Amino acid sequence: MLEINRFIMKLSWDSTDEEKKNAIESLLLIEDKDMHLLLQPLDKGVWDGAAEVIVRLGYPRVNVILPGLLVWLQDLNWPGAMRIADFLSEIGDPIVPHVRDVLKKHKEDEVWIYWLFEQIIDKWDKSKVSQIEEELIDISNGKINDLRAINTLFNHNVFNLVEVKRQLTNKIKGTIIELEELEKKYSGVDCIELERGFKEVLFKPELSRKYHEENKELFSYCGYKSYLQEYIREIEELDKEVSNFA
Repeated sequence: MLEINRFIMKLSWDSTDEEKKNAIESLLLIEDKDMHLLLQPLDKGVWDGAAEVIVRLGYPRVNVILPGLLVWLQDLNWPGAMRIADFLSEIGDPIVPHVRDVLKKHKEDEVWIYWLFEQIIDKWDKSKVSQIEEELIDISNGKINDLRAINTLFNHNVFNLVEVKRQLTNKIKGTIIELEELEKKYSGVDCIELERGFKEVLFKPELSRKYHEENKELFSYCGYKSYLQEYIREIEELDKEVSNFA
């Protein structure tokens, strides 16, 4: 294991091309029991190199670390993440149960699930999507990545136009009611004025902290109000899109 870690550290951005090449060639001989050492090692400077090794090992060699590779997609800004995303999107059926497991256990992780849709699920055919149908329907009934799930289910003929319209209508009605109740509770609060006041003290650390602390609840209200308004716009856009497609 110490020898493997030594090779992994040679994958660093600071290593010479020759050092990195030799390290990769050595790591291509890694045994299954040590494969987990390639999963986002402690030093981010070697992640790009580790991802290259994983891709060159290919499937089915990396079968034992597929769940860990999906974790790499929690943030596409991480070094090596795009390389791993492209690799996983090409594996096909073997990755499906692991994606399903993430959808089932981590559906509240908005960013991670978003990237799974963007980089993997949206590239699947109906046979693969049908294997995660139950999880997609569950997500479609919530408010996190629900519109992506509905769109996927519609595109693969799991939901017909009537069902999609019904869901979108219910979502927009419920959101409008929630928005109206929120605005009623905070009647008289001007979010534009609140933001303007913050900008006036933005470059005065003590004043800006004090201003934000004194108005924390109002900032929270304005942020959530903006989120609901954007959510309504997204529902309306999807409604137009499916109507045009149909």
